[in-house]
Amino acid sequence: SLEESHPATGTLFASWLSQEASEANNIKRDAPVMCVIGNPPYSVSSSNKSEWIEGLMKDYKKGLTDKNIQPLSDDYIKFIRYGQYFIERNGEGVLAYISNNSFVDGLIHRQMRKNLQDTFDKIYIINLHGDVKKKEVAKDGGKDENVFDIQQGVSINIFIKFKNRLAKKSGIFLFDLWGKRQFKYEYLRQASISNIKWKKIKPVEDNYFFKKVNHKLKKEYENHLSIADLFLNNGAGVQTKRDNIFVDLDRNVLMNRIIKILSGNTTPDEIERLKIKNSSSYRLLEKIEQSNFDEKFVRKYNYRVFDDRYIYYDKNLLGRAFYKIMQNILDENLGLIVCKQQSTFDFQHCFITKVITDHNSISLQTREASYFFPLFLSNKDTLFAQKQRTPNLNIDIVNKIASKLNLTFTPEKESDKTTFAPIDIFDYIYAVLHSPTYREKYKEFLKIDFPRVPYPKDSRTFWAL
Repeated sequence: SLEESHPATGTLFASWLSQEASEANNIKRDAPVMCVIGNPPYSVSSSNKSEWIEGLMKDYKKGLTDKNIQPLSDDYIKFIRYGQYFIERNGEGVLAYISNNSFVDGLIHRQMRKNLQDTFDKIYIINLHGDVKKKEVAKDGGKDENVFDIQQGVSINIFIKFKNRLAKKSGIFLFDLWGKRQFKYEYLRQASISNIKWKKIKPVEDNYFFKKVNHKLKKEYENHLSIADLFLNNGAGVQTKRDNIFVDLDRNVLMNRIIKILSGNTTPDEIERLKIKNSSSYRLLEKIEQSNFDEKFVRKYNYRVFDDRYIYYDKNLLGRAFYKIMQNILDENLGLIVCKQQSTFDFQHCFITKVITDHNSISLQTREASYFFPLFLSNKDTLFAQKQRTPNLNIDIVNKIASKLNLTFTPEKESDKTTFAPIDIFDYIYAVLHSPTYREKYKEFLKIDFPRVPYPKDSRTFWAL
């Protein structure tokens, strides 16, 4: 090292570094910051968890009731909030980052977008796309490549705050840049804010998306029937926390493994291979000690699309059995499976089951939770007793459908053509959700919440579907 070869010089050099660091800290703490520029790290599992930055992040989480707000802990979002803090404190300035673009239209980022819109007078976003998981293509159908060697989509974001907010200067301006990497590089080399053909948008309440939205089509879609409103109860699929223990293609193999584990006869190698151990949130060892084998818990399992397996469904043994909703499929029943959000592809995750279903049964690649909507509800909270059932349907919506169809609703299917039953509504919804025309027309809205389907206009169309 420099200090070892020239001790005096090394000591002097260290002193310079110390003085420089001290002066830099004084500037960061006391001087007005006019411009913040950077390429922040993208890391959803952030290690930056100081009380100070977590306090600032609360502004991006106000009013959110979503169960999973982990994406808001990504380092790149914390860096945006960090830079925003300095510009706000100074009263004017520019925040310019190239970053992950998930905040542009991510549902969980809606409060973040509102906060940025309230803080800055002008926002320019060049969406460079290139998200590998979304398998994006250019508008001409050609290949769309990322500007970096990463999977996440990227955007260039320029946030401007003036000393005095002027209405004529305000606005949010977007530009989408698609194509191969070299084309994007060449475009950006010659581009400036003044010569880019920006699209000015006005984000609307609720989601505040930083993208162009067809508001007329949005209003039409919002007047449709929400399956989350129609079905009284729904819930996420099962998370065993140890699929290699509780799930198998072979019924007998599964039974023998569970018998061996619950009787305490597993070898050290099996314990390691099967991960028979506690985690911070799943006390498996204690659950094993308190459980006895029962063959009635061996059930058919909708593990993946067209991949039925067997599960040892003991609600007291699994990580997350979600028994309150899954009990309804233990006897004869049907269930609709959809995702609440589509983070990558256009809407395509829609399936049907008559058995217990897995948390990732229809979205293995991108891991959106599979939500289960049973057609009927069981009236007794006993595992395998004979149950009477009631339709899992909102009667007010059912009556509205009946009025449009001029038919009478019955809880169970009848041969009379003047009546319709829960299974008919179920079939109608399933047909609509698989319609290519429907999926294409409403694809932007199908990404952000449980799907909505048009109310049937007449009985002829209803029965046809």
